[in-house]
Amino acid sequence: MAYAIDNTQRFTITLTSLAEGFGKLSRIIVQNHNSLFDYIYTVSTASWDPSPPEAIELDKITLIARIHNDGIITDTLFGQFVSKDVMSISPLIQELTVGYADYMEGLWRFIMPPTDVGITINAGHVE
Repeated sequence: MAYAIDNTQRFTITLTSLAEGFGKLSRIIVQNHNSLFDYIYTVSTASWDPSPPEAIELDKITLIARIHNDGIITDTLFGQFVSKDVMSISPLIQELTVGYADYMEGLWRFIMPPTDVGITINAGHVE
C-alpha cells in the first residue's frame, strides 16, 4: 500500500501583542520554500497578500514576525511561537534589545505535517 501525500493543509495564524510593554507586531511573512511563495500579513490593514498561506505535507516553512519597539527608549523585545500542531526547529522564544522605533524579527522554521496548522505568535517586551 502506497502512502499518499495530502495536499489540502491550511494555516491558521493568530497574532497576539501582549498588553504590557511596547513590543508590537507589525508584519508576518510566511515563506514556503517548496513552492517558492511568500505570504505577507500586514497588521495595520489586517490582510494577507496575496492570500492566507497554504502548504502541502512536507513543505519547508519559515515564519518571520516583525516586532517594533513602540516605546520611547531602548527595550528588550520578544517573539514567541506557540503551536500544538508543529514544533519549530528554531528557539520558541526569541529576544533582542532594540533602540527606540527600531524592530526585531523572530524567525521560526518547521515542516508541514499532514494536518492543518494553528500558530500563535505572542510579542511584547521583556520585564
